[in-house]
Amino acid sequence: MDPDLLENVLNISRHMAQIRNLSPLLDYVVDEAMKLVGAERGFVVLVEPDGSLDFRVKRSLDGTDIPDAEFQISKSVLNQCIKTGEPQLLYDAMNSPEFGGARSVMDLQLRSIMCVPLTSRGKNIGAIYVENRTVKARFDKKDLPPL
Repeated sequence: MDPDLLENVLNISRHMAQIRNLSPLLDYVVDEAMKLVGAERGFVVLVEPDGSLDFRVKRSLDGTDIPDAEFQISKSVLNQCIKTGEPQLLYDAMNSPEFGGARSVMDLQLRSIMCVPLTSRGKNIGAIYVENRTVKARFDKKDLPPL
């Protein structure tokens, strides 16, 4: 791992250990994840006991909350990540064989998407989802571990 990236991740981990409330912790996680990978938008989505999705953090590049977040991402990618527990990395979502035909991908003109599962005690409890709508291949496999 790149020494600068490792130092960044260690600093983030130290800061996270000091945050005691879930909401500010999730805000911090998304903000730092977006900086680390160069995302334009970032989300933390948690699965409720009834299976519904709770968009806990929905952040744009300028730090503002994204209204109607559930309609602003690819639920196909998000659901696949949560269902399988496998990270999803799309270099060009609009031309992806698996997700390119998804209505949200086409309507929102999504390009680079990365989604990683959040697990607790072996159970998928949600995901961190980041995207870049303007740049293809903005994210790479090397971006997955720090996320």
